[in-house]
Amino acid sequence: MLIKKAFIPVDVKSLNEFLFSTTVAVASAAKKRKFSCNFKYMNYSKKWEKELAIFFPKKEEREKKYYVLKILRLYNTKKVGKKKGSRNFDFMNLMGGLKPVPDYLKRSNWLYEDSPAWFFMVPFQRKIEEGEEPGTILELYDNKKDVLALLFDKMFNELGLETEAKKYLKNND
Repeated sequence: MLIKKAFIPVDVKSLNEFLFSTTVAVASAAKKRKFSCNFKYMNYSKKWEKELAIFFPKKEEREKKYYVLKILRLYNTKKVGKKKGSRNFDFMNLMGGLKPVPDYLKRSNWLYEDSPAWFFMVPFQRKIEEGEEPGTILELYDNKKDVLALLFDKMFNELGLETEAKKYLKNND
């Protein structure tokens, strides 16, 4: 069953942005300090945390429940001002860019644990349509059966079988 749905106006960054930005040199008075990619990730994570806290406020205690999180990344392929357009990420870059979400949900007691025994995340992504804003839509479910339905959705969408599956289900109701 759907527990919570939220639109977060944060675009997911590729995992590569954190892995391959080895150091950033910053001039500070007379010396230079170097920050690793962790600095960049920490700022990114804090940005997510600030937005997630609006829709998922901290709970007093954790419930021992299994949760499924469906995430839809809406990205813009067009250049807007100085900001270049985005693209479809491969699966591992998408999952790495979404890491702040389950981390925050666990810290704020929405998840008992963010291990596969207690939590499953299903990521989707698509270009924005006319009138839509780039961002991320989160849907939190509390039923293991929802995992199977979401995985079939993902498989049909990625293989281009969505319309075929709908026709089949419509004819066999």
